[in-house]
Amino acid sequence: MKTLVKICFIVLTLNAAAWGELILSEILFNEPSNRVLLEWIEVYNDNPGEIDLHDYRLIEGDDTLSFSTGSSVAAYSYAVICRRLQPVDSSDCFEYRWGDSTGVWGDGPSENYSVYELSFTLANGNGSVYLLKSTGVGVDHYIWDQASDDGRSVERDNVSDALSRWHDCYDAAGSTPGQPNSFLPDTEDNYFLEVLPQLISLSGQDHVITISYAAPSGTTISLYIYDDTALRRATLAESSQNSLGQIAWNLTDDMGSRLAPGLYFILFRAEGTISAQKTIPVVIAP
Repeated sequence: MKTLVKICFIVLTLNAAAWGELILSEILFNEPSNRVLLEWIEVYNDNPGEIDLHDYRLIEGDDTLSFSTGSSVAAYSYAVICRRLQPVDSSDCFEYRWGDSTGVWGDGPSENYSVYELSFTLANGNGSVYLLKSTGVGVDHYIWDQASDDGRSVERDNVSDALSRWHDCYDAAGSTPGQPNSFLPDTEDNYFLEVLPQLISLSGQDHVITISYAAPSGTTISLYIYDDTALRRATLAESSQNSLGQIAWNLTDDMGSRLAPGLYFILFRAEGTISAQKTIPVVIAP
């Protein structure tokens, strides 16, 4: 029965996650050294309001994980679901490894995000995690077929982009639970791109989409808006020498006219020090 649920909701994953739902952001499935009980799954709330985790489910292997009443993720914040939060008979636990080692979570400045304990086991070499609403609608998923380095997590490139890729954590610590995901050092081909929100309504009060970007110095940046027929509708930046910036787009085209409701695409292009291109979909609702 659980297998049938997976097959049914996977086709809905990208559509559901594109609306700013809760999203999988980081997973540690290959525990540090020979320690046990240290696997965890991180989720991110890309919304201006708190999300009740009781409305969600995680499917891992043959296990369906449910959250107790009162479990939540604050706006634009992370929450971690771990196997063992605090020690039991001096056992390994999340608090010992990623907290201040007092044995109690939430009593120090580094323990400023929500962590919930659930019973699960992640496969090192071949596994999957599915996130869905309690109604059965799929929200997000990640599947892996090989182990990451010992103690190193896998992270999403961009927690505000449901279509973004995943990478092994670049941080020297091996993982970043409860914190923004890591990025390649400036000596590598890296860039940052964030679009908020990706769903906006003309009936609302705020008619601005904010595009934040960063790339190594010496990179020129271009940003364009295309409609779903591949017609360019607006140029927000073209060969800009400013490799770090933020643009507030007010949903207008190059003629200054407000675009009609529909599906649009923000094309980001970086050239020079690095060569990269990324497209992020946005929806203008009535």
